[in-house]
Amino acid sequence: MIDQIQKIVTELPDLKDVSGVWAVADGQVAQGDAAFAADLGIALAKMYGSSEQVWQYRSVFDHVLRLLATTSGPENATQAVRLASSAADTSRELDRYAASLLASGHEATDLSVAFTGRASEELRACLVHELVLRGVVVEEVPAIAGWATSPHWCHHPLRWLPMTLSDVEGSVDLPSYSTRGSSHSMPYGPSESSKLAVIAHADVPSWADSTTEAVATAMAAAVANWAEESNGRIEGRAFDLSAPLDSA
Repeated sequence: MIDQIQKIVTELPDLKDVSGVWAVADGQVAQGDAAFAADLGIALAKMYGSSEQVWQYRSVFDHVLRLLATTSGPENATQAVRLASSAADTSRELDRYAASLLASGHEATDLSVAFTGRASEELRACLVHELVLRGVVVEEVPAIAGWATSPHWCHHPLRWLPMTLSDVEGSVDLPSYSTRGSSHSMPYGPSESSKLAVIAHADVPSWADSTTEAVATAMAAAVANWAEESNGRIEGRAFDLSAPLDSA
């Protein structure tokens, strides 16, 4: 297996299509060898972690991380945490991404390994609250509760957040991940549609488009990363009303 991983690592930059490498990792995990996928990701990170130009590396690394993080089972969870914690280019951004993937794909008890083994405080802090967002009572999982109630992260920005959801957070829409990508439901349901219908028939004062280039740029900046990651397009506009709206 070591020779196979080394061969993949060496030949990767010359590949025009990495789907074959994905298939190898998929096959090994399906056969119960989650360590192979983690070893492959770690080897790739050590070789190419500082290079932004090797798209093949980024594609395969993301695939094996998603594969382990979204395939249920304690060994897959263990190897996903190992990969995220051992990558040569580990960063807060990677920790946050991995935490969201892990919380969406594994049982809380299987994720205890992140709190008893090697993992960054950032990954642990983010994982705690990713689980809270998904309705997990973290105090009921001993390994997680032990860390979450400890002083280890007393200075972390997430430490002050409560371990339970408020009423308004109870229906939060969270992304759904798979090995091939992710999806997110549109925040637009029947109730919103009804509200818009009421507004459309209300006595709304006249309006004028007041968008400036600076305003549009500032509005788009809030979701610029979405456009960069998906080759999307953003349009932000502002409008001035001739008179105030009433409360209705």
